[in-house]
Amino acid sequence: MLQTLFYIPHKLGPLPVFGWGWVLIAWVVFYLTVIAYTVWHQALSSQVRLSSQVKHHLTTAALMAAFIVFVIPWLEQRLGIRAADGNLMQGIPIRGYGLMLLVAIVSSVQLAIVRAPKFGLDAEAVYGLAMWMSVGGIVGARLFFVIQKWDQFPKGNLAQFLAAAVNVAEGGLVVYGSLIGATIAVWLFVSRHGLPVWKTADMIAPSLLLGLAIGRLGCLMNGCCYGGVCDLPWAIRFPPSSPPYEEQLNAGLLHGFRVAERDQDADANGAGSPVTFVQPQSPAEAAGLQVGQNVISLNVSDPLLQKIGPGQREGARQPPARSEISVLLDDGRKLNWNIAALPNRSWPIHPTQIYSAINAFVICLFLLAVTPYCRDGQVLAWLLTLYPISRFLLEMIRTDEAGFLGTGLTISQLISVGLLVLAVALWTRVGRTTQVAQAAKPLAAGH
Repeated sequence: MLQTLFYIPHKLGPLPVFGWGWVLIAWVVFYLTVIAYTVWHQALSSQVRLSSQVKHHLTTAALMAAFIVFVIPWLEQRLGIRAADGNLMQGIPIRGYGLMLLVAIVSSVQLAIVRAPKFGLDAEAVYGLAMWMSVGGIVGARLFFVIQKWDQFPKGNLAQFLAAAVNVAEGGLVVYGSLIGATIAVWLFVSRHGLPVWKTADMIAPSLLLGLAIGRLGCLMNGCCYGGVCDLPWAIRFPPSSPPYEEQLNAGLLHGFRVAERDQDADANGAGSPVTFVQPQSPAEAAGLQVGQNVISLNVSDPLLQKIGPGQREGARQPPARSEISVLLDDGRKLNWNIAALPNRSWPIHPTQIYSAINAFVICLFLLAVTPYCRDGQVLAWLLTLYPISRFLLEMIRTDEAGFLGTGLTISQLISVGLLVLAVALWTRVGRTTQVAQAAKPLAAGH
């Protein structure tokens, strides 16, 4: 786990790095050079009037300059570390998750550019499509996460809510949300530019899996998308500042017992979470806690650990040296006991981030291998067949998502089932198209 790699300093010499500072100067110089080269190239081609390409450069430069001047300094104010006097000590933290996300996007685009000529598409179309997909994918992934984890976002202050909602660098992107957002973006781009739908989908299918494989390594660095407790030799343990440690703390596992994660229906009607494990000869067992009892709330005496209940997650913190545990059961009884220092690492868990990265990379290689033998739409059909199956199975060993709508399945598993139905429909369509094409060949030959 490596959430923060380094900090971009707030100021270098007499000027700030962002805002009205060095990055803006570098950006203006770079784009003036690009525009000057474009105008010079058009002059050699006897093009007197300013072309749409130059206008596009000017628009892009202006938008990026506004982002550098106004948006990034706002993020710096939100994310930077401050001294006691309120001044910024360090600028913008570069998160491992955000960096891997950037690497994933760049790598995916490059793979699509290499594949584009085989599908009759040019690099310029790929760049435009990549921009739309990146924006649509990130917006969809974050929106899906916010909806899924709605109870974890501040509601009282709109500014705080928006700041938390857009803080992608801290993690919190849902793959299926990204798929939905990117699909909408692709459909809009293809419709607008008149590109072949199935060829475009087949071209970008392996890129989606490559980006996912790299992005899952970012999940590992951030500590999200984690698995359940296991005793395998390759299991990993996370520190107190990580989501897995927090989940185990909230579930009671670090206190000598464990309660099941509640689904959304249980949260709505206030039902307790059943105790699924009590460590033998532990203070929890001595206090009378038993498997099968329902826990309404779990509280710790230390002020920083107050109001921690099953299914809730507090901010990262260092555990106290000694704590008093208080458990409220659904029958009204309250059990209390003391524990010594909490462990400095979580219980060993499945490295599902690594599983997911390997899974996505293997499927990516498979799609690249079968592309020469596929008709239009079949590469996408393979993606919609293989990934939902593997994702459904991986969800069985992940513990960061609760059951949804009382089904016992996570929302990702339900979407996986839906995508498999869509895959069946796509395979049927591709099969019918193949039959029509084969039937047309004898007629064409006879004619």
